[in-house]
Amino acid sequence: MHFDICVCTHNPRGDIFEKVLESIFNQQITNEHSFSVFVIDSASTPAVSASVFDRYSDSGIRTNLIRVPVAGIAKARLTAVE
Repeated sequence: MHFDICVCTHNPRGDIFEKVLESIFNQQITNEHSFSVFVIDSASTPAVSASVFDRYSDSGIRTNLIRVPVAGIAKARLTAVE
């Protein structure tokens, strides 16, 4: 089974955002399960950089940063499920 983990954010605090990603990437899963991580950046200033995934590049977990040009949790969540 494959899971998509979507993190919607707007102007995230760096220390908390890093802890969130670290917790996600430290998950222990079995071989029959996998997951991808999507960060939905809802018009952050400055924009969230794709470099947030750099330290996890050797994890084998698929990552994707999606930018939404307008702020708002509803639009970010809708973008995540599209």
